[in-house]
Amino acid sequence: MYKVEKITEVNIQKALKFVLPYEYACVNLVSELIRFQKFLKRGATGNKFEKIFLKGFLLLDLNENIFGVLIINAYGTVLHCFPKGLHNDFFRNVEIQEFKGVVQSVLGTGDMSFAFDAFLDNSFFIKPYRIQNYDLLSFTGENAKLIENTSPCDLDIKFSPCTVYDIEGLLPLQMDYEKTEVRSGYGHVEKRITRLYLKKLLETQQLYKAEYHNKIISKVNTNARGFYCNQIGGMYTMPEFRNLGVAHALVKYMLLRPENKKKTFSLYVKKYNIAAKRLYEKTGFKYITDFRISYFR
Repeated sequence: MYKVEKITEVNIQKALKFVLPYEYACVNLVSELIRFQKFLKRGATGNKFEKIFLKGFLLLDLNENIFGVLIINAYGTVLHCFPKGLHNDFFRNVEIQEFKGVVQSVLGTGDMSFAFDAFLDNSFFIKPYRIQNYDLLSFTGENAKLIENTSPCDLDIKFSPCTVYDIEGLLPLQMDYEKTEVRSGYGHVEKRITRLYLKKLLETQQLYKAEYHNKIISKVNTNARGFYCNQIGGMYTMPEFRNLGVAHALVKYMLLRPENKKKTFSLYVKKYNIAAKRLYEKTGFKYITDFRISYFR
């Protein structure tokens, strides 16, 4: 038998301790828990808390051992970590109304996301309008030596961290990335919103660029940062500079930066994106498990 307990300032440390061994597979979840913990330490209460962290749950056995962690963040994304499976007792004990009208997407390892999708269908008769399947890949410090001597890009490329002065140069790359990789033809990408997103990205994440003749031609960033593992996202190279080694060189530059040498990295790549898989495998990433994002209206 298991029971469900809401995450609070009393048990959040237990939640973090539980997910850390699986951080590579749930960096988004760890990142949200870290933000929540910092917010609580500043004495935040009330509506401010709701903006950061809407709902969080622990699944506990009768001995108070944690079996799984699940949260719904401020954007309506369900993030989860159930290493031994999403037990039916979770659905029997959690209040169904906690999820009604809130969930916009479910993100995590494939089997657990599938189970939660089924729960939403059985409870509210809603199905995702879009499902994207990925491979979850991981890079560890052990692989760093393997890429240190890989062939450099033949072009005269300059690599460096991005600053606020790069936002306008990054804008067309980020907009095309969102159109082709994130939205996949669903919805419209607004320049104003993308500009604000880049500004926020520079404040909270790592963002690196490749320049050719003073023009940004490729970019990569983290989109979630945990204790020991960062998650890579936003990899985009202008079409005319693809297949020239630019993306590989930029990712290599990112991984070998001094601030990242003690970090592991993970990312998820679309299953049918063979070119991207080859790029990351060449850069030392290894397949870990299936990953899935389900989108709801």
